[in-house]
Amino acid sequence: MNIKKTSIIISTVIVVLMVAGFMLYDSLSTKNIHFTSTYPDTKISITSRNNQTTTATITGDQYIKLKTGVYSAQYQNNELNHDSFDVVINNDTQDINLDPNYSGVKLYSILKTEDVSIKKIISTSYKSNNYIVSNEKLYHRAEWFSCSLIIYKINPFSGSGLGDPDNYDDYHIVLKKDETSKKWVVVGKPSLLLNKLNNPSIPDYVLADLIKSN
Repeated sequence: MNIKKTSIIISTVIVVLMVAGFMLYDSLSTKNIHFTSTYPDTKISITSRNNQTTTATITGDQYIKLKTGVYSAQYQNNELNHDSFDVVINNDTQDINLDPNYSGVKLYSILKTEDVSIKKIISTSYKSNNYIVSNEKLYHRAEWFSCSLIIYKINPFSGSGLGDPDNYDDYHIVLKKDETSKKWVVVGKPSLLLNKLNNPSIPDYVLADLIKSN
């Protein structure tokens, strides 16, 4: 066997080994990830760093084959928030649990229909004409609500007996819609500062939003 033939054989073996190694790596780096969602028929697109996109509809649960890495995901349902978010797949990843939020437009639309019943609960719970409701907001999929109760203080020197628009306290209150009764319930009583210690049932994103609004 001459040198030329030997070189060809060696080169062929190297190429075959490289291809086999790449296929093995590709196989090992691809995982069958179990996706679930709290929202029925969640439509999602998952895009890799090299712009390869996988689309799926999560009904109950579903398995999607993805390589390890960081993906940019986005919900496709019209009523859901379309902001992109990261999905990280590493060697230990087995399950991805999705919990979508409604879009701002959807939440605002629901708030308009729920506004009367929410204010009725507040006025029934706190009988006073000394506050106004402001900064109303729904969260997640419209089961959490927060607002400000603006209490204007009386200026004793004005002689009018009316609240001073430059002197007020801003109390926060949080309500949750009961899953069974579908009625609104106060879970975070009026407070200048609602915290996790005294309100463990209120989601962190609600509390963080209230702190940001102060």
